[in-house]
Amino acid sequence: MSLPDTARLLTVTCEPALTDASLFTKLMDALFQHLQSEGRVDAWVAGCEAGGHILQVAYVPAYGAACGIEGGDISGCSKDKINRVYAALEETAAVQILAAPPMVLEVDGKAVCCSRKELRQLIAEERVNGESFAWNTRCASLGEWRSSGYTQAHNFWMGQVIGI
Repeated sequence: MSLPDTARLLTVTCEPALTDASLFTKLMDALFQHLQSEGRVDAWVAGCEAGGHILQVAYVPAYGAACGIEGGDISGCSKDKINRVYAALEETAAVQILAAPPMVLEVDGKAVCCSRKELRQLIAEERVNGESFAWNTRCASLGEWRSSGYTQAHNFWMGQVIGI
């Protein structure tokens, strides 16, 4: 399914990487089918990136811009339901999502989920620098993800914070 660039995007990190993406997509599909039946969303797609270190769901709210409301989105209650799916997935797949390290960078040719402290260590070891690639987990829309979801570390929000 192809969603428009204006679709909302929720991105979380996962450590260790989720090895079976179908677990995530099945759980999110079930939830979003329910949200669609309640008239909260029109369309969605869920999937994994970065070898399973990034879990994403993009969706088109059933109300919002189409109804003349700028920046429409699903309710906080719907987002709480999404967090409950993450919690269930943590138990089922033995991964950390809700408190996983916030960054995913490419290190030695593979995706690595890391904290600020771990990033500093990677920089000190000269395994990561401003030219290294990272996934921008703060993209709020699918269009933003498509244009800058995978970018060099000097463009990455956390890279800017710690000065690489």
